[in-house]
Amino acid sequence: MFAALVAAIVLSSASPFAQPGPTLIVSVTADKKPIAGIDVRAGGLRAKTGADGEAAFELPPGTYEIIVTTAKHVPASTTVTVADAATRVAIELEPLPRSKRRSS
Repeated sequence: MFAALVAAIVLSSASPFAQPGPTLIVSVTADKKPIAGIDVRAGGLRAKTGADGEAAFELPPGTYEIIVTTAKHVPASTTVTVADAATRVAIELEPLPRSKRRSS
């Protein structure tokens, strides 16, 4: 009886101690290459892409607008629905015409 009670407690308490992972991963590329240091916004949060061109967010399930901005590319946005598992989104940026680029 004691072993069954301990097993039930361990199994039922496993999920509260689980480390949450990113629920939304945004991959940003230009010319099909990942770009680092890009500002990505989703669900009121902001993150910069890493060397792999990815930004990760921990968001509850729902629908979110993703906005990607940079001084040398046309701003991009899309809407995505995040479920319980990690959702991945790829955004390919288009370069700004040279006359419209901001200095960074």
